[in-house]
Order: sequence, then C-alpha cells, then structure tokens
Amino acid sequence: MTFIATNSSYPATAFATNWNTQKPVEGVAFNDIYIDAGGNLVTVGSVDDVQQSVVQSLWMWRGEYNFDVFLGVPYNLILGNPDITESLIRYYLTNSILLINDFLNKTQLAEYGIKEISSMTFNFNGTTRTEQTTITITLNNGQSINLSA
Repeated sequence: MTFIATNSSYPATAFATNWNTQKPVEGVAFNDIYIDAGGNLVTVGSVDDVQQSVVQSLWMWRGEYNFDVFLGVPYNLILGNPDITESLIRYYLTNSILLINDFLNKTQLAEYGIKEISSMTFNFNGTTRTEQTTITITLNNGQSINLSA
C-alpha cells in the first residue's frame, strides 16, 4: 500500500533517519529530523507530522504496535472477508485516522487536530485484486490534507 500526500512542506534535501526508507511516499518525508535548505537541523512538526501519522496509522495492522494495540486498521477483518462492505471499510479507516487526535497535546490539537474526513473514495478492481483509496482530511485550522493509496 502506498500513500501519496499532495501538500507537504518537506524540502527535497531531507534525509531519512528511520525504518521507513523502503516505503517512499511522494510529498511525505518520514524523518523525525532533517536538514533544511539553510543547513539547520529541524524536527518534524505541524501538518507534516499529521500527514506522517495518518499514513503510518493506515499502514499499521491493529494490534501490531505493542504499546497501544488499538492503533492501526483491523486488516485481518477486511482482507479475505467475502461479507466486507465499503461502509465497514470506511468505518475502520475513519476510526484509525481519528485516533491520531488522542496523541496530540492541547496546543497541537487546537490547530493540527483532525476535524473531519472530508471525503473518502474507493475504486475496487476484482480482476487485478487491487484497490485505490483517496482520502481528504480537514484539520482544525481549516487546512486540507489529500492522501491517495
């Protein structure tokens, strides 16, 4: 699954510092720390942090993270389930995304908390057994984040 964020402010010169170098996402650098254009050491924050958290939450299987088994998507209930519906998939993805607000402090939540999932569309292809999902998230500050998987 590959997610593409279309409005990240990360510079092209950011360097990878964590495990995620094998899963590149256009417009989202998964660096906790990077060097900006001026040569300064900078940490992730604001919208970039939210984008990173959303993508990682959707990549993660529920129960995979030992310190909080409620994080992630219950893919074990989705994959191979002949009775799964689009509305149930939407419910699972929505819950996984909104759970991110629980990890923001009050200051972050006021500005960068996830206010709503403005849109979520699915395109299933039974022949190739693939699925394309596009999600638009609105933050509390009114800014939108667009992800496509």
